[in-house]
Amino acid sequence: MASNSIRFIKERRLLSLIGVEYALASETKFLTKGKLYATCCFIIVNALSALASMYYAFDNLFESAFIGMVLAFFFAALFFNLYVFLIQTFSKHSLAYEKKKMGIRFSNITRTVFVLFIGFIVSCPLSVFILEKSIASDIEQYKQELIHTSITKNTVLHNEEIERLNDEINNCNLQVELGIHDAGAKLKALQLEKQKDEGNYTLENDHVDTEIKNSVFFLKEIQVALIDYKISWLFISVVVLLYAMPVFLVQSISSKNEYFIKRTNSEIALIRLNYKDFKKAYSSIFEKFGLTKSFHEAYTDAPFNTVKPTKPELLSQEEFLKQVFNNSKKG
Repeated sequence: MASNSIRFIKERRLLSLIGVEYALASETKFLTKGKLYATCCFIIVNALSALASMYYAFDNLFESAFIGMVLAFFFAALFFNLYVFLIQTFSKHSLAYEKKKMGIRFSNITRTVFVLFIGFIVSCPLSVFILEKSIASDIEQYKQELIHTSITKNTVLHNEEIERLNDEINNCNLQVELGIHDAGAKLKALQLEKQKDEGNYTLENDHVDTEIKNSVFFLKEIQVALIDYKISWLFISVVVLLYAMPVFLVQSISSKNEYFIKRTNSEIALIRLNYKDFKKAYSSIFEKFGLTKSFHEAYTDAPFNTVKPTKPELLSQEEFLKQVFNNSKKG
């Protein structure tokens, strides 16, 4: 008895991931039930992959296991909730609606695009993780090129500065030879500035070398994986396919399936019951003031409001006069 209760709770919680009612699902055929449970399992697998992917990404970016874990849980939860929301809101058809098929189809397409985009974001760090050893040499080469470029730019600026100082020192030497006042002090200041600049140049190059070598180029790793390693697209396709599977499984169940028919009828009955209670509450407000007032319905299938009442048939002039004459006789 206890084991059955635990199983019921577990299955109900599992199916709640896709907004499926356990009572209705348990009465469906084995194939339909299998697709619903498989959808839930794919969602759980995708949630774990999102957590792993986000942790690997943020751990690399911040080089801190604690910060990586906190941010990983936050973004994984964000992706998970958005993902589950998208899965739950896929429309098989709308309640008592048959005229907005194009709108429903467009809505499902946009949701599918979002699902695939989430899968792509999650797959990028995972592809880097799989190709980490292969990418390492490319990143090392990129770092060396970046160091060389930075030092080259720094050298150009340094040479320009030294050239300027040398020109000023030469001018000061001429002024010293001519016996100009304060030329010697100015010369010593320029020579000291030149010596200091030489020291700064060496320190800046060492700093650039150290900073670049110790930096993490995670976004560059993703770029290298996507551009230089075509196999990464195979990994990405697998992950995106995993994220798309719940969409495929849900959409593969026909809207005329026993489960969706029961669910739709149940939802329609619930809406009509609440609408009936609303109309009673509406009328009761006016009854308190001694008035009889019912809620106006502009559609014949309220509260779904999809079928407008037929327009009254216009009478011809002869029929109108005849009706007026008959009414006057009765009066």
